[in-house]
Amino acid sequence: MKSIGIISTSYDATLMYLEGISKEIERRTEDANAARLVIRYCPDFQGSGPPKTEEDWGELSEKMSQEALDLALKDKCCCVALATDNLREVEPAVAELHEVVEGVIWPPTHYQVDVNMLELWECVAQKIQSMSAKYVLVLGTKDDMSSSFIGEQLKQYGIEMVDTADYPEEIELIDRIIRERPTDDEEVIDAKELLVNFIWQVPSELPQGPEVVILANPVLGGYICSDDPVQSPVIDAVEEHIRCLVTEALEE
Repeated sequence: MKSIGIISTSYDATLMYLEGISKEIERRTEDANAARLVIRYCPDFQGSGPPKTEEDWGELSEKMSQEALDLALKDKCCCVALATDNLREVEPAVAELHEVVEGVIWPPTHYQVDVNMLELWECVAQKIQSMSAKYVLVLGTKDDMSSSFIGEQLKQYGIEMVDTADYPEEIELIDRIIRERPTDDEEVIDAKELLVNFIWQVPSELPQGPEVVILANPVLGGYICSDDPVQSPVIDAVEEHIRCLVTEALEE
């Protein structure tokens, strides 16, 4: 099996991808140890949150690009993924990455190294297209649910992100579910009811059924069971990203 490179900025993201990739490989090959992951852990801004200025974003893109190059060149990874919830704006810059590397022999030899960056949103969009869906209702943090970046990425594939701007109170409650991750039975029931009601409420002006896909944050997806009365299919963006990574690594 080929190697998968992961650039992660948080412990939670590292664990999520490590466990998810191992389980997906075991499901396909019956051998969880078949996975070869190379993880480069970059702590997330020393607790200061995502970059605030264009200059800071540029510096971060350069840092991530170098990590991706190392994974491709030094660790021989067949593909590289960015495992984080708050750096999606960096992905396009890293995905276009290529660099001319100078050899150690004399005279110097130059050659180009390309990084096969599997972007989360590319994997998600391809999955949605395969389902013939035209609209996506994003269930995630309040930043995700109002993100112009996500909308722009999906629009490139002819997919429209459902506008949830008219539901600020519901968005705040959904964001709190992600942050607090309730485990008390009563709180879990309340979370499920909120999510199911929100799914039914928001796309009222859109066609019902498979034309609308629910794109759920991994935490929220755990509260929506297959027997819940949800009229549209629910997919997990991270799960789809992981499936694409494993497929790439298992290909001959």
